[in-house]
Amino acid sequence: MKLSQYGRISLNEIRVRYKSYIKQIIDFLNDTLGVFELKQIDLVKIKNDLSEKSSLEEFNKVWSPIGKLTLQRRAFLNMIHVNLFSYFEAFNKDFFLEVFLSNPKSLLKSLEAKKKGESDKILNYKEILDFSTYEEIIFHMSYKQVEKYAHLDIDKFNKELISKFNIDLSKNFENWDELRENYYRRNAIVHNKSRISKIYAFKMNCEKNIEHGLRNDPKYIRNIRNNIDKYIDFIYDKISTKYKLK
Repeated sequence: MKLSQYGRISLNEIRVRYKSYIKQIIDFLNDTLGVFELKQIDLVKIKNDLSEKSSLEEFNKVWSPIGKLTLQRRAFLNMIHVNLFSYFEAFNKDFFLEVFLSNPKSLLKSLEAKKKGESDKILNYKEILDFSTYEEIIFHMSYKQVEKYAHLDIDKFNKELISKFNIDLSKNFENWDELRENYYRRNAIVHNKSRISKIYAFKMNCEKNIEHGLRNDPKYIRNIRNNIDKYIDFIYDKISTKYKLK
């Protein structure tokens, strides 16, 4: 099987596709927040209509749904945060798979990385004998590389970009600090019930605040979208220019 037969699409198509996915999530966010707002207005009106003579039971019937609505809204914002980074990671896998298939030499370490003593990984004889064509070997190596990306935190992923492409997000991507914080907050949401974890505290240099709650709001979530959008455009521009790919 030739590399051209592996369901190939252009880098720009991948870029446009994922920006569209992310826009759909934000559209869903905006629509759903509107529903939450209407429900909140209804409940507040009912609360305000209660008189001082109303029973405790009547008050509880209003306050309980208001409290539940607040928790639901918070959980919804966290869900959107997590989904946005699922697309961020999926974009990286699809995008760099196409980069490696289009230019197999990009699988090699950069000259700068080699000067620092980093070496390229080499397939062993058994792995090579498992494949019948050069194309299958390249696809295997490319897929193995992007699968690795899914298990790297954002700092280690940046080191991979430096090692393979001489692209340093921390120096060249203007939204790096925000995107990095967005990423580690996502991890705290998933792994530490939306509280500052030891990893988040260490990465963000706020170790005195371990276990403090992390609260998302709509503005923050929309800014995540902006950061990921800019990352997608940035990495597309850098890679497409470097390898003359579209």
